[in-house]
Amino acid sequence: ADGESVFYYVTVMNENYAHPAMPEGAEEGILRGMYRLRPSAKQGKAPRAQLLGSGTILREVLAAAELLEADWGVAADTWSVTSFTELRREG
Repeated sequence: ADGESVFYYVTVMNENYAHPAMPEGAEEGILRGMYRLRPSAKQGKAPRAQLLGSGTILREVLAAAELLEADWGVAADTWSVTSFTELRREG
């Protein structure tokens, strides 16, 4: 409307929960299929994992990242996948 170039990310599911806020600078990643939702707080020489999630499983991925960091000392970055189709096209 009104000549605006706007992108809306809409999800429809059976679960009612608050979605995490969009990180600053994530717009390009959202359009390309994936963006880093939450970088690990751990720095240094800790083993590092990259966790990907989409839809309702994303909450479980965030919980897994917390467990990896707290219980096993593994730094875990969490990525939100907005489109596996776009990732395939880029691949």
